[in-house]
Amino acid sequence: MQVLDTSNYVTADGSIHHNSGKSTGCVMKIMDRARNQVPGPDGVRRTRWGVVRNSYPQLRDTTIPTTLDWIGGFGDYMKSEYDFKLNKLSHDGHPIEATFHFRALDRPRDIRNLLSLELTGAWFNEVKEIPKRITDVMRGRVGRYPSRNDGGCTWSGILMDTNAPDTDHWFYKLFEVDKPRYCSTCRDVQGGIILFVEGQCPKCKDNIGLPFVSLYRQPSGRGPNAENLPNLEVGYYARLAAGMDKDFIRVYVDGEYGYVSDGKAVYQIFDEYKHVAKEKLKAVTDYPLIIAFDNTGRDQAAVICQYLPIGQLRVLHEFVMTDTGTRTLVREIVKPFIVSNYPGAKLILTGDPAGVRPSDTDERNTFEEISEAFGISAFPARSNTLGARLGAVESLMKRFLGGDKYGLLISPTNGILIKGFRGEYRMRRLQVVGQERYTDKPEKNLVSHIHDALQYAALAVEDSLVLTSEGSLDWGSGNVILTPSTWIAFT
Repeated sequence: MQVLDTSNYVTADGSIHHNSGKSTGCVMKIMDRARNQVPGPDGVRRTRWGVVRNSYPQLRDTTIPTTLDWIGGFGDYMKSEYDFKLNKLSHDGHPIEATFHFRALDRPRDIRNLLSLELTGAWFNEVKEIPKRITDVMRGRVGRYPSRNDGGCTWSGILMDTNAPDTDHWFYKLFEVDKPRYCSTCRDVQGGIILFVEGQCPKCKDNIGLPFVSLYRQPSGRGPNAENLPNLEVGYYARLAAGMDKDFIRVYVDGEYGYVSDGKAVYQIFDEYKHVAKEKLKAVTDYPLIIAFDNTGRDQAAVICQYLPIGQLRVLHEFVMTDTGTRTLVREIVKPFIVSNYPGAKLILTGDPAGVRPSDTDERNTFEEISEAFGISAFPARSNTLGARLGAVESLMKRFLGGDKYGLLISPTNGILIKGFRGEYRMRRLQVVGQERYTDKPEKNLVSHIHDALQYAALAVEDSLVLTSEGSLDWGSGNVILTPSTWIAFT
């Protein structure tokens, strides 16, 4: 198992927990760090590690046995204290002493103890089950042992392993979206590293930096490069996948980000490799932004998209608000975002046709709220029927544009939308004995609102773009789109 040595966070991400070798890889990495720790004044290589799991049953049943299976013979395990002291190894004539503090998060006093330790590094086992707050605080506890008077840490940081979480998990955002970097030359006023997410070092302006985090993803258990097969029964992963739905296989066999749904995914043709961009999408200059709203009810949503001349709808941003009306969503969330990030952009505004009904509290409807906020006309989508909405999105998903391009491309930053495509936007399973039956309409939940908004954007594209033979894209005059019939697009 390989990881990069330049990072303060190092992770190993893979398949089924007990059999893909992730935990073993982390144990070996800790031993490598302990072995290469610079000896202290007395010649001993000392390190101290926090090993964290979500609960004590999980710690007792998996994490501790795995660790002791590999290195238990080189030290003493104190069962009552959940500590292991490695003290029977040496390297280049220098004794190695490494202390492992095994801690879980189901006892408040142990959380307090964990977050007060002085550590060299930490290992979070199955980190998708652990709150981000705990991992954030841990950053301040590593790099504190041994002390500078005893030589300091040769390496300090955090190791993590996990089965693949969902795309709205903090792990996905940190390692797949933000990917923070640090400047290799500059330091802040306290001598610490300078972190940044995009572009160059904010201090020297000319350093793209080094990775602050690194991610190693194990190959699929069914692929030609599958790991740990010599230690598994022949056909292990094939048997594991047999009879399972594609969401289970994606997460627990192939090690892909995903969601295992108790229901039937609305979009059966969704393919992450086709429909989700590898990197964060950026708007293309000179093409208008389509802002589509799910603008009825107390839970509302919006997507910001662009339709390009090649015939591709790109989803750039998502907004989901609970217990919030249209006025708040538009004026306090979406409009300030547009003003800050896309000043002067041409806008096309659409949404749920049910929004033409006046409010119960005044005579205004939600389209009037949207139009007034942006100063341009917003128009309702032509239909609110489920078949028309789903058909518009599926038509884009199926549209092959050549190479690896399809008619729908979603920025990986849209975690809620992607979660819906993976199965959270679903037909609810009915409790019928001996049968698999589902509702005929998607379940109303957090992801359903953002998918409604996407469907209105897809309808706008499907109904209002007129195919022409010219090589230009004309979306009307200025920023004002009076009616859908003013749109002309080359595809």
